[in-house]
Amino acid sequence: MTAADRQEALDHIHREAERMSRLVSNLLTLARADSGFALKREPLDLAPIAQDVASQVRSLAGEREVTTEGPESVAVMGDADALHQLLLILLENAMRYTPPDGRIALRIEDAGHEVAIVVSDTGIGIAPEHLPHVFERFYRVDPARGPEGTGLGLSIAEWIVEQHSGRIAVTSQPGQGSTFEVRLPRNGSQAELPAPQALPASGADSG
Repeated sequence: MTAADRQEALDHIHREAERMSRLVSNLLTLARADSGFALKREPLDLAPIAQDVASQVRSLAGEREVTTEGPESVAVMGDADALHQLLLILLENAMRYTPPDGRIALRIEDAGHEVAIVVSDTGIGIAPEHLPHVFERFYRVDPARGPEGTGLGLSIAEWIVEQHSGRIAVTSQPGQGSTFEVRLPRNGSQAELPAPQALPASGADSG
């Protein structure tokens, strides 16, 4: 075996080990969700969490442009680790289906009684018939179109949002990209959250 072949084999083993680690972690999270586990929420600042996750993804994004926008401080009631995981899922999903010369944007909006988290990209997008299913467990739009994922990330993202009494929605245009928007009530109460509104047309994929 040549040095190049050896390195390729090691890279493949490393990728598979990471994929299996993500799968096990995701399955454990969903098992906790199915058992009725509830996240503990407390007052926290969402802004530094968003910046930390964006920096983490930026280091893996290659030539993709990853931008952030939002106020310096955004107070919410939430679980810091879970919100970190939520943002990481959405940004990694965008990165997975965005070409090397594409753009990924994370925007946090302070909207008074609620906070909006918007992740948009210039990726391959999602066909309209697949949009209603992207948050289903193990659902993958088309494994042949992109790198292999577990099909669990977005279902976990939805559970985290529900645990925060929020809502998550997606809009997409094939070939143009996707936009995922999360709305979290500032005080953690579902009663104050308004009905979901249509998102502007844009476009990632389930992963």
